[in-house]
Amino acid sequence: GIPLHSFAMTAYPRMSKKAIDGDLNGTKSIFYSYVGIITLLFFPVALVSFVFAEHLVLFLGGNEYKDALPLLTLIFRVFTVYIMLLPIDRFTGVLLDSINRPKLNLYKVLVMTFANIILNILAVFVFKSLVAVAVGTVLFTLMGIFLGFHYLKREIQIQSRQIVSESVDFIKNLKTHLG
Repeated sequence: GIPLHSFAMTAYPRMSKKAIDGDLNGTKSIFYSYVGIITLLFFPVALVSFVFAEHLVLFLGGNEYKDALPLLTLIFRVFTVYIMLLPIDRFTGVLLDSINRPKLNLYKVLVMTFANIILNILAVFVFKSLVAVAVGTVLFTLMGIFLGFHYLKREIQIQSRQIVSESVDFIKNLKTHLG
């Protein structure tokens, strides 16, 4: 979460300035690039975590968790999916704030919070499952992403498919961006 927060706080003033200057294409370009690049940066960590989940659980928790290893490994793997969703969820909120639509971001967060509470209640009291809690986390995050994109499509005609192309362009022109 800390690296993602740092990236978001770096992107926020850049996107806000572009939005204030009336450069919505520039604002969207920053959004697309950051989401794509950060997701790309998170991917190796998530992939290694997914593949070596059993070893990581034992490393982090110790041999005391050996009996519960299959369950904990599954939960850990579900959270690696969640890790991959975090950049897009966070940046949809940051972009809503950047284009001066904090109320829409608040609605998004409230829906996510309500969904999280409902899903956790169902997971704990109905399904009695920690795996269901982890899956619920992925589901409420997906809800936030879809709601964020719904608002952003309505407000500034954002297109999710642009994330990949803008990120590839950013990587191709990395020297220009760093210089």
